[in-house]
Amino acid sequence: QTSFSGGMYKGTINTENQRQTLWSNFEPLINGNISYNPSSNHMLQLSFSSNIQYPPYWALSNNGFRLNAYSILQGNPSLKFSRKYNTQLVYIINRKYTILGFNSYVPNYFTQIPYQSPTELQNIFQMVNLDYQKTYGIVGIVPFELGKFLDSKVTVNFFRQIDKSNNFNDLVFKNSNNSLSFQINNTFNSSSNPNIKGELLAHYFSGAIQGIYQIRHFSNISAGLKWQSKNKHIEIGAQIQ
Repeated sequence: QTSFSGGMYKGTINTENQRQTLWSNFEPLINGNISYNPSSNHMLQLSFSSNIQYPPYWALSNNGFRLNAYSILQGNPSLKFSRKYNTQLVYIINRKYTILGFNSYVPNYFTQIPYQSPTELQNIFQMVNLDYQKTYGIVGIVPFELGKFLDSKVTVNFFRQIDKSNNFNDLVFKNSNNSLSFQINNTFNSSSNPNIKGELLAHYFSGAIQGIYQIRHFSNISAGLKWQSKNKHIEIGAQIQ
C-alpha cells in the first residue's frame, strides 16, 4: 500500500515592520507499507513515511527574552522547517513478541543549543538548524503473564544517534552516541471484587546527545494503586515516584 500527497507550504513573519518570507515550497510526501504473513502467527511489515516538521512560532521571532542576568533566549527568523524520513521493519512472533528495526533521517533538523556570546559574559539559547540528524536502532518488546495476577511488558531500545552541522557559530561538528533504553511495566490484579490494581513501572535511559552537548543518563521508578467501580465510571488512584 502506497500513498502520495503534497502541499504548498508558505510561512511569513513581520520583523521590524517588514514582512519576511520564511519558506515557500511545494513538498511531496510519500508513505507506504508492505506486509507479509509467513504463517497465521507471524507477521513481517516494512513501512516508509515522510512528513514536514515546523519550528514553534516563538522561535522565529527576531527578539530576545532575558532569562536571567547571564542568559538570554534568542529567536531565529532564518530558521527552516525540516523533513523527516522514517523506515521501519517489524516482525511479530506468535502474535505476541515484537522485534523492530528503524532508521530516521531528518535534514535541516532544528534543536535548541546554548552557546557563549563572543562579545559578553552571556549564554545564548537559540533554536538552530543542523545539517541533519540520523537515528537508527532496534527495539524488542516482550509481554508476559503470571496467571491472572501479573501482566508485564518489557521494552528494550538500542539506537545510535548522529547530529551534524557544518556551521554552528563557525564550529563544524559531527556528534554521535549509542543509547540504551529499558522499560518494564507491571500491572498487579490484586482484587477483582472490589476491582483493585497495582502498578509498578521502571525506566532507565543511558543518555543521548543534543547537538554538541551530551545528555546524561537518568532512571525513574513509580508505583501506584488504582480502584475502579463496577460500572467503570469512577476511578480513584494514587501514585508515588
